[in-house]
Amino acid sequence: MPAAQLQISSNNIVNPVGGLSIANLTLTALNPISVAGSFVFGAPGFQTVAVPAGASWVIIVPPVTNTTVGLTLKGITGDTGIPLDMNGPSVIALAGTGNIGITASAAITVYYSFT
Repeated sequence: MPAAQLQISSNNIVNPVGGLSIANLTLTALNPISVAGSFVFGAPGFQTVAVPAGASWVIIVPPVTNTTVGLTLKGITGDTGIPLDMNGPSVIALAGTGNIGITASAAITVYYSFT
């Protein structure tokens, strides 16, 4: 089975089943899967997405123009969480299934892709 890669360019997911390239960094997944989607916030709030079986990492991509909406990575709504960069991609290596949650401080659309 070929390895999966994910490529991004200018903070946009270009090819969910290709290669991930950030500057000189390339990440390769042993189990090629690809599940992409988005968190669409019409107002401040919390949303989750299930980590698909076999996913090696997730990349979370906010709009490059975002300079005001705070984003926090959480497991559940009550977590303190980890603040994410407002306009840069976040790549997170995964060790199993579960849920990934995002809290947004205002209306925004944030894209994600599991590979």
